[in-house]
Amino acid sequence: MPDEQDIHRDPRPDAGQGADALDLTNPRTSEEGDGVSAAEDPSPHDEHVEQLLQHTIDVPVLASVVDRQEAPDAADTLEKLEEEEAAELLQEMEDERAADALAEMEPTLAVGVIEGLIDE
Repeated sequence: MPDEQDIHRDPRPDAGQGADALDLTNPRTSEEGDGVSAAEDPSPHDEHVEQLLQHTIDVPVLASVVDRQEAPDAADTLEKLEEEEAAELLQEMEDERAADALAEMEPTLAVGVIEGLIDE
């Protein structure tokens, strides 16, 4: 029987390696916390994202989970990443979901991420 860690691991043999991999072992922290208020329980998608952020993972895997988060939570996730990493993640997300997340981000952070997209 797989352990808890195996359940959330990408089954592809090259997952977490190469150009699509991000080192998320030391994500930036936001001044506003994790984006989930004390009165609101995190969604399963939010919990999954938090688990993925604790490890080096494949960008497309993280993007597929962030796509399922509510826009404010997706914005919080993007704000925890370095600007270049957030730009990579946005490129992998569905366009409308990425736009919604960008709209919810702190303006100065969103500008930095957009500049990262332009540089690529």
